[in-house]
Amino acid sequence: MATSMKTSTKSENIPVSCEIEGSVVTGFEKIAKDDIQDKFDCPVETHRGHVTMTIPICESPNALDLQCVDNLYVIIYQQENMGFTGNKEEDLKTIRAIVPLLNWQLGLEVWSKFIEFLHPVAFEPQKLEVPENLESASAIGPEDRDKTDTATTDCQAQNDNEETDTENHYDPSLPKFRASCNRTGSNHSFQSPDVSVQFGGAIQDYFGWNVDLKNHDIEVIVNIIDDTVRATIALTKSSLHRRDITNFGQTTLRATIAYNMLRYHHALH
Repeated sequence: MATSMKTSTKSENIPVSCEIEGSVVTGFEKIAKDDIQDKFDCPVETHRGHVTMTIPICESPNALDLQCVDNLYVIIYQQENMGFTGNKEEDLKTIRAIVPLLNWQLGLEVWSKFIEFLHPVAFEPQKLEVPENLESASAIGPEDRDKTDTATTDCQAQNDNEETDTENHYDPSLPKFRASCNRTGSNHSFQSPDVSVQFGGAIQDYFGWNVDLKNHDIEVIVNIIDDTVRATIALTKSSLHRRDITNFGQTTLRATIAYNMLRYHHALH
């Protein structure tokens, strides 16, 4: 957990509370809700595979102590009825257009309490001098999980032929990031990789952040469920179930599952 970094040049308008999303093994959402309310005494909503809690920003790092969730995210945008037209080009333009609307100030303030980065991270776009022949880095990832019609893809650097130019414009004072997309629904005109390309590219154009697929500082995720879009910033780089495991084998039970099972058993008795 970080304690000494800054995330913005202005902070007077940061809200007092934030909405944290925690991923939960499907079936344990109600158990996780009860556990969170016992520890935080805060409003909690349950959804399939995740829970959301509204807590003070100053207390948000305490969410790392929850034994019932695997990964944590801060919600920076949510919109129902996006009004996708069925036209791929228009729908992707709609997704790109939400980047300036995300609550970057809130998201980066909460992110800074979880992830260590040595330099201040501005929540507003900076003026960048980029050569005309240097195109924006596109955002597309190495993984494709369309077997469940939910895919996560990451940012990908621009063409290898421009590798030298990209290296010359790498700025160590700026964070490295990747964009991911989780999509559920059958009536979309686009695929998850399409969203990641446009969404990640728009973020890179907006901030000028460095693109890094593996060693990123910031991961921005856009979740699309039918006509609803929700954007989050990841607060954990790996699942919290690994924190209590010293040796991981084929029969090792995830600590978060074990905890929820024990709490469920306790509730029954």
